[in-house]
Amino acid sequence: MTVLGPRTSMRFGRVLLAILIAASLSSIPTHGNAQTVLARVLNGEDSRPVFGALAYLVDSEGTVLKSALTDQLGRVLFVGLQAGAFRVRVEMIGKATVETDLFQVAAGATATQDVRLESSAIVLEGLRVEAEGGRCRVRPSQGLGVADLWDEARKALSAAAFTDREAFYVYRTTSYTRDLALDAKTIQREEERTGTKLFDSKPAEDLIENGFVQKDGDGQLYFAPDADVLLSDPFLDSHCFRFTAGRGEAEGLVGLGFEPANGRNRNVDISGTLWLDGQTFELRWLQYNYENLDPDINSSEVGGHVKFQRLPNGTWIVPEWWIQMPRIGVFYDTSGRSRMRITAYRRTGGRVMQVREAGAAGRTIV
Repeated sequence: MTVLGPRTSMRFGRVLLAILIAASLSSIPTHGNAQTVLARVLNGEDSRPVFGALAYLVDSEGTVLKSALTDQLGRVLFVGLQAGAFRVRVEMIGKATVETDLFQVAAGATATQDVRLESSAIVLEGLRVEAEGGRCRVRPSQGLGVADLWDEARKALSAAAFTDREAFYVYRTTSYTRDLALDAKTIQREEERTGTKLFDSKPAEDLIENGFVQKDGDGQLYFAPDADVLLSDPFLDSHCFRFTAGRGEAEGLVGLGFEPANGRNRNVDISGTLWLDGQTFELRWLQYNYENLDPDINSSEVGGHVKFQRLPNGTWIVPEWWIQMPRIGVFYDTSGRSRMRITAYRRTGGRVMQVREAGAAGRTIV
């Protein structure tokens, strides 16, 4: 069994996903002659089952085949497999990622694997020393504190992307549009509407190629990154990361700051910070600003906020988000040349009011 560092586990493609929640081992169904893998995940300190860990079934080439969350007894079952060689990889925030040795699954057989997760400490002092060096790193390598911090953020983002793809829940949401004065605080007008729409984004390839602000007829559309964008190779290859200490609203948190890497094109990009709890290292929120806007409308008030929340069963959702855009007017300078300027702001956002399990008999989670 191998304990993995953050660099080893930074790339995941879109994978087939499976989840089984059962009451007891005896309730796990059989699947005829199909090959299955049953993994049981335990806490390394007290041997208690770990609920809500994200487990991956990996083939001998390192390709992720299936993913699932562990149930209340720490179990996950992968079914419908071809006979062959596999590994089980398990990760959870605050724990070192573990991967089993390669094991064989014979035709018609069920292989059982026990996995123990040990606590993984991040040394904040080391992060501060790295930050003092001033270097912003693209894909920080294993052994660096900023890589450890990214790994904790990545685990939450992976779980959020997993939750979204699996469509476990039905949501009741409220979306709003606020017109704000130039101070970005005074609300001049507000509209709210209810629905089921969730926060989403464009594919990472589109945003990196065409920018996070794109023309839409006579106007412009502003985009925020979702979990899939932040995890994507195009984003990770074009942005660098550094440690940021929390202050003000982020007091007591640790930040993983990011910005466009040197040599990036001149499309509108984003820089920002992923804020994590200073004790548990759970992801709390993303704050970001737009880069490469026209100098006349470049403002620290133009940006967005995406909140993340872990539910009791290990799934992650985005319970709240907003994007703040400039409202632009035109004036003429002393030479008679027209110039743009910000006259006010518009904030568009949403909140999740209720989370319910999918299905006719789905229970309310939040």
